[in-house]
Amino acid sequence: LDISQPVKLFQEDSDTLISQETKKQISDDKKQLFTAVQVGDKEAAGQLMEQLMDGYASLPNRRTDYIKVSLGELIYKLSNEMIYQGFVDRELEIGSYLKERIRYGDLSESKKLLQQFVDQCCQLVGSSEEKNRSDAIVKQLIQLVDTNLGNPDIDLEWVAARMHFSTGY
Repeated sequence: LDISQPVKLFQEDSDTLISQETKKQISDDKKQLFTAVQVGDKEAAGQLMEQLMDGYASLPNRRTDYIKVSLGELIYKLSNEMIYQGFVDRELEIGSYLKERIRYGDLSESKKLLQQFVDQCCQLVGSSEEKNRSDAIVKQLIQLVDTNLGNPDIDLEWVAARMHFSTGY
């Protein structure tokens, strides 16, 4: 038995085998895409989507099973992360539809649907971070005013100076 050559199962042709390097690149692209979505970086996520889809497109034609499983794993992981971050299923309306369509669609349709899902996830994360920043500023303002309530010098300019904001903000 020659173990230097890949073992062929079910009479696979050598052109249908996926190299370890290609698998690693696809895995790395998926991890980076996941990270970009976690922080709501829509631009980086879009670029990584292109890289990932280019990687899938470079695979032999008969490896659609690998692509579908790989995309399904990514969608599942992204959906779970969004739920973990507190977004409910109805905010992620594309996710369940996408899981089903990936099974039957082609790569271009999968790319389009996955891009919509990634964009939606990035938008949810981005709007949540903006809300969290706003909430933190309001809490700081309330704490500052509560702490200095007895100060006769407290006014808009005084609060703005301590918060490092302009009075117009």
